[in-house]
Parts: sequence; structure tokens; C-alpha cells
Amino acid sequence: MSVKSGPDTLMASAGEDRLVRHWSLTPADAAEVLRARGAGHRLRCAAQLCTLRATGRFAAEYRRVPPEAVSHLARQSRRHCNSEMSHHLVQATHALWRCA
Repeated sequence: MSVKSGPDTLMASAGEDRLVRHWSLTPADAAEVLRARGAGHRLRCAAQLCTLRATGRFAAEYRRVPPEAVSHLARQSRRHCNSEMSHHLVQATHALWRCA
């Protein structure tokens, strides 16, 4: 059994190891994500940064980003923002899941 990489495997259901490997924000990523306005934009920015780093291209459709990855990104983003932003990130996470 070989390990594949690329856009299709990145967008597959994410296990804990895959979450950490492909969907973790560096401090520089987190700083860039916080520049985006609004919780939804922050989540999309984080998803695009991680997708670009792993595949060399942006995600064409956000609904292909695994819900586990969105949740993982939201948890990371909440660590870097105040409580009001955190509440909006939770709402944005639920909104992105509904779109999937």
C-alpha cells in the first residue's frame, strides 16, 4: 500500500496525523489569517494557506475541505484571537459545514 499525496488525498477525510501534518498554521500563517476581516474569511484564508502549501494550488471549492480540517483550523485561529472573534469563528465553522 503506497502513501499518496496531492489535492485529492489532502481533501480526504482527515485523521489526527493528517490534521497536524497538513492543516496546522505556522505563527506566520496565523498572523496572515488574522489580517482577514471576519471569521468566515479567516477560516477560508487558513484553509487556502494550508491547501496551497500542501498542493501548490488553492482549493477550488471550500466544501471539499474536510469538516475535521475546518474545525482544526478554527481551534487554532481561536488561540490567536480575542473571545469576540472566537465566537464568530465558531459560527463561521458551522456555516462552512452547512455548505458542504
